[in-house]
Amino acid sequence: MTKILTTTIIGLLITSMTLGSTGFAIPAIADVQTPDAHKDNSHVKHVLLISVDGLHQSGLDWYVSNHPNSELAKLVQGGAEFTNAHTSDPSDSDPGGTALMTGGDSRATGVYYNVEYNHNTYEAGTTSCHGPAGGDVVYDSPDDINDTRLDAGQNIPGLDSNPALVMDMTGTPQTLLVPSTFPVDPVTCQPIPPHSYLKVNTMFEVAKAAGLLTAWSDKHPVYESFNGPSGHGIDDFFAPEIDSNAVEPNGVPYPGGISWTGSNAATKQYDGYKVQAVLNEIDGYDHSGKNKVGVPAIFGMNFQTVSTAEAVIERPEICSVKCSLTNLADFQTVPIVQASATDTAGNYFDQISTDKPITMLDNSYRTMASPTPIVDPGTFSVNWLRSN
Repeated sequence: MTKILTTTIIGLLITSMTLGSTGFAIPAIADVQTPDAHKDNSHVKHVLLISVDGLHQSGLDWYVSNHPNSELAKLVQGGAEFTNAHTSDPSDSDPGGTALMTGGDSRATGVYYNVEYNHNTYEAGTTSCHGPAGGDVVYDSPDDINDTRLDAGQNIPGLDSNPALVMDMTGTPQTLLVPSTFPVDPVTCQPIPPHSYLKVNTMFEVAKAAGLLTAWSDKHPVYESFNGPSGHGIDDFFAPEIDSNAVEPNGVPYPGGISWTGSNAATKQYDGYKVQAVLNEIDGYDHSGKNKVGVPAIFGMNFQTVSTAEAVIERPEICSVKCSLTNLADFQTVPIVQASATDTAGNYFDQISTDKPITMLDNSYRTMASPTPIVDPGTFSVNWLRSN
């Protein structure tokens, strides 16, 4: 963050979006060292917005208190901090992100969750719009061309062995979405892209209309909704897919076949790509660092690292084993904290013990009381994470 502070005057806004927490925001001017609620900020030419999933006000207070010389502390001490900000209700990455970009709650924006039911749209895939409307609205990673790839299906050459090549990802990731997965407009009987589902404009759209340069980095291409209804509010949108298969810098998949949120180390690596994008933009380039475009007037990124640090239980041993149903008791004698099972018929289970809940590693988030029914009473494979 030092680079940000030594760059030409940049206003910095940091905010949190987290389930059930109080948000916070810190506007700061790089050359101002003392808080002053009445200072003139009219000379600010660039605003950097940073959102941090899972960061509570109490967490910020603790960090600043224990790291008074950190860059974050400098921003808090040199800016105008306020604590009476709140996340959206319901609260999650979205509609939290939409609230941040629009200033509106779900009633105003029309965005209640990334998976919701709408009485006024048809299900994705509908081609004959007759009869009562009503259907699921899903704006999430399944809308990607390929949500197992960090580039969401752009197919950047060499990305599998060198994930850093994701910096070459397109700045218009809406081109990596599959329209047939969108809800359908009952009037036009056409798919509704994410930005068209939004009922209000965004700060990016307002800035763009004023002739200003804009950029943003986030975790899903589907967040192109932040463009606003025009679909063109963000000049450079960098959106590597966080739900894709996580790969270490050397190209080796992370143990357990996890996504980028399955391990805090993976999430840090993932966030690092977005940090690099922001640094490139501070230097006047696009997110890739290859094209000189000028420093955006409004730009920034979302961090996921704090969120996974709170949610993911890290243990030193990750194993993939073969076992039989008769050996299920063995798994109840070791402190398994994460597991997923697949029987020989291909059925997936997220709990291999009847007395403790287990979270799947594949992000499907299903809950089952037991691993039954097992179609084949023979062997099944189990990916599990246990403590010492």
